[in-house]
Amino acid sequence: MLQVVSEELEKFINYLKTIDAKLEQHEATLLTAVLLEQLPTVLQSSPDLLKYVQQSDYRIKQKMRP
Repeated sequence: MLQVVSEELEKFINYLKTIDAKLEQHEATLLTAVLLEQLPTVLQSSPDLLKYVQQSDYRIKQKMRP
């Protein structure tokens, strides 16, 4: 499971580098950390995004539990 999380973080870091081609790897990694830190605030201010997270949470639980 840790490998999946690591791969997804790497994909997101690489995605950020497509937004700004001059972004260095370490800068994109730090930006990812900043965005993760701010994510709870973003979710609280966006009911649609929060609902999406809740639905995703439900689907993950259904897949992981017997």
